[in-house]
Amino acid sequence: MAVGQNFDDNNLTQMERVHALVMDCEGRALVKERQASPLQLSILSVPLEQGGDPMSAVKDELLALGYESPKWVYLGTYTTCHGQPTHFLFTQHAQLAPSPPSHNGYHWVEKRDLHYALLDGRINQLGDITNITLALYLLDRQSE
Repeated sequence: MAVGQNFDDNNLTQMERVHALVMDCEGRALVKERQASPLQLSILSVPLEQGGDPMSAVKDELLALGYESPKWVYLGTYTTCHGQPTHFLFTQHAQLAPSPPSHNGYHWVEKRDLHYALLDGRINQLGDITNITLALYLLDRQSE
């Protein structure tokens, strides 16, 4: 989307997005309370400009929050009902970056609390649900 271009909800829902479940070495997940409803949580989600690189977009956003991660897992790209690609990424190695953090409402929750938030509906965006479910499945498979 060009700078200065008018946009409405239709443009917002049709933008390509990148979702990322960010976990630290202690197994905690980075989540944000959504402004519309303080009881709802979301994971890192970044709009992607046409032709943009999903990995770079997520790394830049995470760095802006004061964190970085050297190792990422690509969980796939899926198409929304609007026909737009949505990319899913996962890391379990997030750590503080040398730059000062600006948390912007993000905070860390235990993996157990992430499970509960999925089950009780506090995480209710399909992109977030898909990303978290794929990442937790991968973690369970690694521990077998």
